[in-house]
Amino acid sequence: MTEMIGKYMEKLKNGSVQLSPSGLQSLSDLSREEIQVFRQTWPTIPTERRRQITRTLVELAEDNFELDYTAIYKTCVTDIDPQVRAAAVDGLWEDDDPNTAELLVRIIGSDPAPEVRARAAVSLGHFVYEMELEELDEIVGSKVRNALLATIQNNNEELEVRRRAIEAISYLSDEAITPLLIWAYNHPDLKMRVSAIFGMGRNCNERWLPNIFSELQSENPELRFEAVRACGEMESKRCVPKLIPMLQDTDVEVRLEAATALGKIGGKAAKRALLSILETSEDEQMQEAAEEALEEIDFFEHPMSFQP
Repeated sequence: MTEMIGKYMEKLKNGSVQLSPSGLQSLSDLSREEIQVFRQTWPTIPTERRRQITRTLVELAEDNFELDYTAIYKTCVTDIDPQVRAAAVDGLWEDDDPNTAELLVRIIGSDPAPEVRARAAVSLGHFVYEMELEELDEIVGSKVRNALLATIQNNNEELEVRRRAIEAISYLSDEAITPLLIWAYNHPDLKMRVSAIFGMGRNCNERWLPNIFSELQSENPELRFEAVRACGEMESKRCVPKLIPMLQDTDVEVRLEAATALGKIGGKAAKRALLSILETSEDEQMQEAAEEALEEIDFFEHPMSFQP
């Protein structure tokens, strides 16, 4: 197999050769010997080609859970090109290995590119969620938490990195997160406020509902969108009367997200509103979103009626 990988890597050097899913699938789940062959050839591939390959691997893995490019991602996070490193960090988003958490901690603390550090913060959110569920080793969890807190509190850090760290750490239910979300919500930068609303939804504490409801009336569609999504994450019946008018929002993304959020919350009022969309709306996107939301409600109300 190492010879086959070597030949394929040489082939990848040629930018005129189209990347094929079948060929790239051969890079899945590489052995220790095969990854050594990959590492030897990878730096000799032109930069733009390496970017293209890494992005494509991430996309393929998202579409097919059986593909495992973890070893490649962990190699590519040391690439000299920040775009390659950023794509590789994206690929590690769902990896459960505690060693990956520690790798991401090192990246967020030391990578020279803000884009890469921001992506590391996003990927660390997966491990924060595991911490909240008490499914992550306490020592590793402490490293993750401390790295994100240090990033948020670093005034010299780029805003994009700090706000992604806010989003990641928001899964935690401990009281130390409350002042961070309040600080982010009162921040003068719009993007940080957007992240605060996003984080409030992840935090799933109803103390944030007044803030979320307030942003449903925002003039900014990005804030309205995140407020709608936060309502869906909360899954509180208190959100339903606030969400139903959002089905008529002037922004299409907000309308679609409102349907999705109502599907997550469920209940008679949500079903009536979604059925009304099916009966009266001429918007195909909205009809499709309402239908999917109703299916989700029906699934959770009658799970035994759905056959695999």
